[in-house]
Amino acid sequence: MNSSSAPTVIGGGAAVSVTARVAHGVTSDMMTSGADLTFRRAATYTVAATAGAVLVALLSVAWMSIGSGDCAESMMECAGGEKYVLVFVFGPPTLLLLGGVGAFVQTYRVWRAGGRWPIWQGAGWMLFVFMLIYASLSARALTEI
Repeated sequence: MNSSSAPTVIGGGAAVSVTARVAHGVTSDMMTSGADLTFRRAATYTVAATAGAVLVALLSVAWMSIGSGDCAESMMECAGGEKYVLVFVFGPPTLLLLGGVGAFVQTYRVWRAGGRWPIWQGAGWMLFVFMLIYASLSARALTEI
């Protein structure tokens, strides 16, 4: 073995010189970051959209627990059950719907750029499923008005 030759790393069927990768500024993080970065972005987006919907649902529950109060202070206090339905039933599903549509828009953008678009499509479908589950569970509130 020649003292000037660098060790090779076998990966993907081709031998690539370690010194060639280092010379071009390619590290092991950069080699695997394409799929990982797309997955992390899609997962972060999905978690953020879901957390926003959960936050709105929790704030709605807190708002429902507040007493009806005096009508002189605010017209919303006199509205009764309608205010609960507007926020509790339609708030989180709307956020999840918008999150799902946003994920599908990102799916299209990544597809046009030639990237790994199925990850974003999965995020969109997951948000749509969460929306349907929440909407079906909270639909009972519509009959209690």
